Amino acid sequence: MWALSPSNINGGAPYSETVCLHNGAYNLMMSDFGSDGWNGNTWKIYVNSSQSLIAECTLDDGNFDSCPFFLGEVDDCSYYLGQSACDNDQICEWIEDIEITSCGTLSQTDCNMTPGCNWDCTDWGDWYTWICYGTYACMGGTFENDNSYCDEIDFLIGDINLDYLINVQDVLVLINLILDNESSNHADINSDGDINVLDAIELVNIILE
Repeated sequence: MWALSPSNINGGAPYSETVCLHNGAYNLMMSDFGSDGWNGNTWKIYVNSSQSLIAECTLDDGNFDSCPFFLGEVDDCSYYLGQSACDNDQICEWIEDIEITSCGTLSQTDCNMTPGCNWDCTDWGDWYTWICYGTYACMGGTFENDNSYCDEIDFLIGDINLDYLINVQDVLVLINLILDNESSNHADINSDGDINVLDAIELVNIILE
């Protein structure tokens, strides 16, 4: 089984459908009740107009795994689905948001896709009848609902070293960038597309003011 988030699309195999999805970050949750993975089977998503492959996911072994991917142009920090890649970007920061959620709030599909939760009867009859006298619900207590995400750092214009201060330290960093012919997304003070002495003059003016 698999479920695509965020969306209400889920299924098994075989499966083929044309759907409309917005640009953004997605995560495919994959499960296998046999604990041996999908035995080489894959889940693929294509751009319908060009048939370009966007993502290819599989469950190598075990019961659960996830496969993150991104639709559309990569132009901001939301592309970085993992904490490591996010932390390695100078203009991005990882925002941790973990919520303890009850299994009882999940639908049957989401329940079956969540480790630690299981869809079961609340009141079974005698072992030899196997009749459910209660209702079916998601059981298993609680689980960690990880809503953490990558976001752009709020920094001041001129704060090149991102220490939330604008001073001579930023001037030294900027000069080193210019001398080493290196680029930095937040060192282009005058937003002209180049990092040069004009940015240094602009930065000094910001400090003097």
